[in-house]
Amino acid sequence: MKKSKLQEIKDRWQHVEDRKTRAKERRRDCEEGFWYFALCGFKADFTGVAEEGVFSITKVEEPPNELELAANLKENHLFSAIGRYSLGCNYELGVIMDEVGSRRGHFSLAWWIVSAIRVKTLANFLVVAAADCSWDTIAAAPKSSVSAELIEDFPKSYKWGDDIIVNKEDVGWVSKNLMQFVDLLEVPKFRVAVESLTTHSHITNLRMVLASLWAGIEALTEAQTELRYRISSYIASFLEPAGTKRLEMFHKLQELYNLRSQAVHGQKITDQKIVAGIKETKLILSQVLCKIIEINKIPNKKDFEEQLFC
Repeated sequence: MKKSKLQEIKDRWQHVEDRKTRAKERRRDCEEGFWYFALCGFKADFTGVAEEGVFSITKVEEPPNELELAANLKENHLFSAIGRYSLGCNYELGVIMDEVGSRRGHFSLAWWIVSAIRVKTLANFLVVAAADCSWDTIAAAPKSSVSAELIEDFPKSYKWGDDIIVNKEDVGWVSKNLMQFVDLLEVPKFRVAVESLTTHSHITNLRMVLASLWAGIEALTEAQTELRYRISSYIASFLEPAGTKRLEMFHKLQELYNLRSQAVHGQKITDQKIVAGIKETKLILSQVLCKIIEINKIPNKKDFEEQLFC
């Protein structure tokens, strides 16, 4: 065997051992008693933030590769499904395992936090999987010791526009408003609106994406007749004070509703125009949901009409 080839093998082996060593060092500093949810494609202007001992969001320096997953996962049949995303998992959400909480409860808490982040920021990322140790330390875990669960397996997930950078203020908003967000989710029309906004990127058909976002808006207004006029006037009056900006919002919503009708009725329309409509519609739905969360009240028909005419 040529010396250069032998050296290449040694270098590769050393690379594996170096990764393990660094993972062991991080493992000593890593908190136990958390579920860690791998965030793929998450962008932030911080390396770590913790909120009231309930959850944390931390940058992952060296996510595990397929070989490390195959060696150390208890559920080793998952290594391939998780492995195709794992190297892109650059942040993790840590959710504390309290003594009385169940696994289902911990995963629900993570879903609430992720949904609130998506509602507030419109950030595009996948929550690929959860593990009972940090994704930064899986390489150093004992063999077949890491419990994991695949969560969002959407390799064709859409990415709309430029990267959205999540900041500490966004995380603080989520922490401040989390409990009222959770309470509001008990109301079906609010939950429909949240899920239409937070899962629309998982839909591969552009027309159906736009339809899903408008389903969220329509659910919140509960308009039954004269949909184009009522939805546009209700949402415009909810988001903007009386005046020029409200009128501009009203006209924009009418145009977007026309686009939605063209899309769902199968009329000829370019993908470029649909994508532009998706971007504007999801921004408006985000604004509506954020205001509802902040005032902790879902407006009804009477509220909308009073805001419009009084």
